[in-house]
Amino acid sequence: MPAGRQRERTRIAREIHDVLAHSLGALGIQLQAVRALLADQGDTHRALSLLDQAQRMAKDGLAETRRAVHALRADTAGLDEQLAVLADTYRSRHHASVSFRVGGQPRRRAAATCPTGSPAAKPNFSRSSPGA
Repeated sequence: MPAGRQRERTRIAREIHDVLAHSLGALGIQLQAVRALLADQGDTHRALSLLDQAQRMAKDGLAETRRAVHALRADTAGLDEQLAVLADTYRSRHHASVSFRVGGQPRRRAAATCPTGSPAAKPNFSRSSPGA
């Protein structure tokens, strides 16, 4: 296997590890909070809300892990396509006007993954968006 390809596979494997560690750690904290709400306060309403958040986090973490694993198996969509998906996701979730434009000449590069499902990426994307 060429050295460049091996480096890319190693990078993606690290990304998978990071996504799983973040997702599972966050889920553990959410579940502890749910347990405390139910055991200490009997607050079913807030506990259910936290469970909904935990379910979304698990779904997002799984989707991001699948994207990273897919990148190990085959060429993935280009970064421009992945960013367009991210913009569409933001538009539909926040009912916001989002525009996305790619300029310049495309160059052949190693496969890249865009953390569209990453919980850390969403606030960063939101903060850098005008009017957010």
